[in-house]
Amino acid sequence: MHKTLFPLVFIVAELLLATGCTQPLQSTMKNYELAVQSGVNGKLYSGEFNRLFPGSVNNISYYTGIAGPCSWTSQIGLHNRYVFRMQHTIELDSTRTNIVSTGAPTFYLYELPKLILQKNASYGGQVNQIRTFSADSWRRLVDAKGDFGVLGIVLKTNEPVENFDAAWRRF
Repeated sequence: MHKTLFPLVFIVAELLLATGCTQPLQSTMKNYELAVQSGVNGKLYSGEFNRLFPGSVNNISYYTGIAGPCSWTSQIGLHNRYVFRMQHTIELDSTRTNIVSTGAPTFYLYELPKLILQKNASYGGQVNQIRTFSADSWRRLVDAKGDFGVLGIVLKTNEPVENFDAAWRRF
């Protein structure tokens, strides 16, 4: 549950506006958590991502659907150097606790070769987008059990980046 608390901070304002403060916020937050769990444990792309990369951070943007279409993001830090992210639209059931369908996913692989702690406690540095790919390449990656070599991508596995563990979730 702690992995989804950080994104919750960003949806509180939307939840308050959407519910008009008539539905208890606690109930809405619980439904949000149930929706995230349905994605993590489901058979769709989000479930596959979480099974292939345990420990992923997951969130739903525009959970209420009022400010925009619901969108799912899963991401994971790899080898203390890379961030691998998946994004796609989702449709929730009428209770807003289960994902019933998804749009086409897009996958992003980023390298963060240099991270510097700023005076305001945020991190700055260099970000390189290595590759963007779609469901076809994802299927190959799943079949290869997460080996990016099947996509012609060689990851630096023994060159950790200082501050990576503290910074990648904020990326």
